[in-house]
Amino acid sequence: MKKKLLLQFVIILLLIGLQNMYAQEEATYWYFGEYAGIRFESGEPIAITGGQTSSMEGMAVVSSSAGVLLFYTDGETVYNAEHNVMINGAGLMGNTSSTQSALIIPMPANEDNFYIFTVDMVDYSGGSDGLRYSRVDMSLNDWLGVVTNEKNILLEPNVSEKLTATRHSNGIDYWVIIQKWGTNNFYSYLVTADSVDTEAVISSCGAIIDEEIDNAKGYMKVSHDGSKIAKANAGLRSDEVFDFNNLSGEVSNVITIFNIFGEPYGIEFSPNNQYLYVNTWKNSNRKVLLQYDLFAGNEVDINNSIVEIASGTDGALQLGPDNRIYVATNNSAYLSRINYPDKKGSLCDFESEAVYLEGSGSKWGLPNFVSWEIDTTVGVNQTNSKKEFDLLIFPNPAGEFFIIESPMFESGGYSISICNLEGRERLKFIVPEGQKAIEINILGWEQGVYIVSTKKNDHIVDSRKIIVEK
Repeated sequence: MKKKLLLQFVIILLLIGLQNMYAQEEATYWYFGEYAGIRFESGEPIAITGGQTSSMEGMAVVSSSAGVLLFYTDGETVYNAEHNVMINGAGLMGNTSSTQSALIIPMPANEDNFYIFTVDMVDYSGGSDGLRYSRVDMSLNDWLGVVTNEKNILLEPNVSEKLTATRHSNGIDYWVIIQKWGTNNFYSYLVTADSVDTEAVISSCGAIIDEEIDNAKGYMKVSHDGSKIAKANAGLRSDEVFDFNNLSGEVSNVITIFNIFGEPYGIEFSPNNQYLYVNTWKNSNRKVLLQYDLFAGNEVDINNSIVEIASGTDGALQLGPDNRIYVATNNSAYLSRINYPDKKGSLCDFESEAVYLEGSGSKWGLPNFVSWEIDTTVGVNQTNSKKEFDLLIFPNPAGEFFIIESPMFESGGYSISICNLEGRERLKFIVPEGQKAIEINILGWEQGVYIVSTKKNDHIVDSRKIIVEK
């Protein structure tokens, strides 16, 4: 027994080292607003200069898996790591006054190529330039990248300003999701190693977005486990939360949040997906940052769970790689921050003017990222002090067994569910009260990625990824 525990301890130390070595750092660099930028270094944001974009709203940035800046775009122009316009990088058909003007998706199974998706600014016929994509090949021009001739490829005209993405349930491909102007139709496009599928999965659900331009404004985000979509309908003064099937791409089962003081614009899920944060913007008599508890119960209960977190903020909300949510405020020299977004009410610890931008300025927008890519709750031996639930899973990857351990288990009331990426449950059990570590025998399991969900009184409090190897 002692030898086994010693071996486990050694494995933990090795995995901590591996986590640091292979940490996913694609969200290390952010550029936004009036030539503003930050870089995350050792978990802390540091203001940086040199960015070439002046954007009221949408931005997208991508770094390598080692945290090296690759390129960024406002939806109209692409800039390389040296802050010069990328070859063939001018003339994209997004718009700097589109809420989510651009989004960068890595091409599956090809680490040197990326797709840039863009959506135009909405007028009274919708964004006439619609949803388009362009391909960047980073292996060209001495690894500074080139926008290829596969540029401004039209997928759908007349769309709203909402553009988001998440991983497919297979953990490899991506879903890119928009809403069609003049309808309540969601279009989900599958991005694979072969191509962008031009035939969308279309789902009709929720409010029709038409008439007033502001009805199309406001962010749309996928939850960090890929199971929900939330969107802010600014002009309608409502938010909507939907179920999302990341196997089929279907959107369903709307919950509407009406209990809002103004026009919702920024929106973001807490890392554990329990809380939804909403920021109202320019046309609000009183600009406020709100929190809703999505685990509160039915639609009425969720509406009644509203907590005002702060006032005076009016821009985008974006989860950072440090598990904290950053808050934009138009014409501010700072970013504000929610330090503990997994906690209820004032315990989330809103910090006004948390990051000084060194003379640059925030506008309404922040960079648009794939939700899965900045989900730091999924991984090996999470040690982030900002995380409310203290859980350890090791070894990971695992061959014959792995251990789930938490001191919180001893209080009782916890259960564990383990599913594959298609959502099929492989194992479910109740953690015995007084026991803080469970060994899971995985002999005979199929090789692949599984999601370990921990529940307390039937509410999910934590989700982690475990890799099973032969």
